[in-house]
Formats: sequence, structure tokens, C-alpha cells
Amino acid sequence: MSGPPGPTSGWQPLTPRVACHLQLPGGWGLANSGLVLGPEASLLVDVPFDRRTTEALLAGLDPLLRGAGPLRWLVITHANGDHCYGAGLLEVPEVLATPACAEELAALPPSALAAFCAQAPALGDAGRLLAHAFDRFDFTDLPLRLPDRTLDAPLTLHVGGQPVELRPVGPAHTAGDLVVLLPEDRVLFTGDLVFAGSHPVVWAGPVRRWIATLAQLEQEAVGWRVVPGHGAPGDHRLLAATRRYLEQLLQRAEALVAAGVPYEDALGRLDPGGFDPEVAHWLEPERLAANLAACYRDLGQDAPAQPLDLLAAMGRLLPPPPAP
Repeated sequence: MSGPPGPTSGWQPLTPRVACHLQLPGGWGLANSGLVLGPEASLLVDVPFDRRTTEALLAGLDPLLRGAGPLRWLVITHANGDHCYGAGLLEVPEVLATPACAEELAALPPSALAAFCAQAPALGDAGRLLAHAFDRFDFTDLPLRLPDRTLDAPLTLHVGGQPVELRPVGPAHTAGDLVVLLPEDRVLFTGDLVFAGSHPVVWAGPVRRWIATLAQLEQEAVGWRVVPGHGAPGDHRLLAATRRYLEQLLQRAEALVAAGVPYEDALGRLDPGGFDPEVAHWLEPERLAANLAACYRDLGQDAPAQPLDLLAAMGRLLPPPPAP
């Protein structure tokens, strides 16, 4: 007998006033968003990558807003474009994020990523990764919308009289992560602190800080609905799965460093059997290159740190292109 059907892409209700927008299976660029409805004003958590994906979110949003207040706030969990590039297409009075998120978004606006993707054929392994991850998206003619307000300490908004806590937790996945907690609804939007069914990617670190943040949120979110940055929602066990992955990765990196293995030789010696069994089926295994680099840097070792170098390292782990 088959089990119940799994979640599908699009808007999904979580509680009577909270919904999430899923882009499954949640691979490169396919991120989740959230919605909190109030009678006078509503709040959106993250917005998709390009015009096509943002317009798909907005088309499903209109029916949800009937009988509720219009969008008053957009909260950006971090500066990766798949969580914020569509912001310029929204009519929303206030965009909130961390200061580091605002700085990163200004440094890599949609026009800059469009230029990198256009140069992909000349960028070697980095270009292979760019094409693999982003060929399905179009970043041209996307207006840049920077945050109107930044926060470096927790901030509680009230939507329909209920608290919505915006909590900065970076640096971890990026330099400026935040999470959104709804204690009355028992819902947590993690941004990219959690990936469900795919390898996380460490752009910033330190990895130990990310691990500690996940451990704390696990304790708070027992019995809650957890919406990851990518993949299907679940409960606090999603936090535990990403935490264990990072712990196991760091343990393997420590062993490799202790054995004197330089970064360039380490990837071939990273035993997949050292992870939980389900990791073998996770999407985007090429992200191991960026993640091991972050661990090596945290351990004081030489490893790539610049975005193009990390893209190139991941590109080298992609399967070879099919023969012509």
C-alpha cells in the first residue's frame, strides 16, 4: 500500500494564517518562501530568484490575501538571490534583513549574476557550475530592491496581534542569516540554515557556529513545523539532519588535516560512508567541495574562499558532460 502523497510545489497551508510556497525538489535556485496573514497587514518571508518564479509565487498569492491585509513587510533571510532577487517586483512598503545581508545583496545584485552567467563558457569549471545551477533562470531586467530596515538584534513584529520574531543568526550559511519564528503558530522559517534532501552549502561559516545555532533551534522547535530554505517542510528533525551532516563533515575534515592532507587532495579521500545513510541520496553532492573548504579554513588551513574559486571547486565535482 502506498503512503500519503508528499507535498507539491506551490502554496501550501501550514496553519489557518500561515502558508509556505515550495519549489520542489529544492535544488539550485529553487527556494521556499513563507506567508503570515493578518487582518490589517501581512508578511512575506523571502521571494524567488527571477521574474518567472516570482510571478508564479505572486499568482498564487492573490487568493490567499483575499480577506486579509495587504503585504506590509518582506523579510529576507539572507542575500542568496534565490531568496531575494524577486523583491524588486513586489509592491511592499518595507523590506527587512540583516546589515550583512544588505551589504552582500548590494555587492552581488541580479545584474552582476546575469553578467557572470553570460561569461560562463569562458570561466572553466566555475562556468560549468554556473550553467549547471542557473541556466534555467533569467536575471536580466530585474530591478534591485535593497532592505529598507536592517536589524542586528532580534526584532518582534506583530501580525494580526501575534508575534513574529526575526532573529539574526549569522554568520553561518552566509554572513547575514536570520530565521523567522512564530511561537503562537509553532512555525519556524529557517532560510538556508536547513536544506531538506540536498547538501547544504557553506558560503561563510564558521561551521561550528552554524552547528551551535541549529542545536539551539532544535530545542526550541520540538513539535513545530519547520520550513527549510530548500525542500519539503518537516519538524525539528530537519534541523538535526543538517546539524549532523555539518558535524560529520567537520569531523572528517579534522581527521584529514591531522593526517596532513591538503585541501586539493582531501575531496577524493572524503568517505561518503561517514555521513548518515540518507545523505547518499541528497541532491547537489558537488557542494561538498565548498563545504570542505569552509571546514579547512575554520581549521586554519589553506582552501578556496572567493566565490569564483568555490564555484570552480564545485564544478570539478560535477559529472562529466555527455559525449557529443
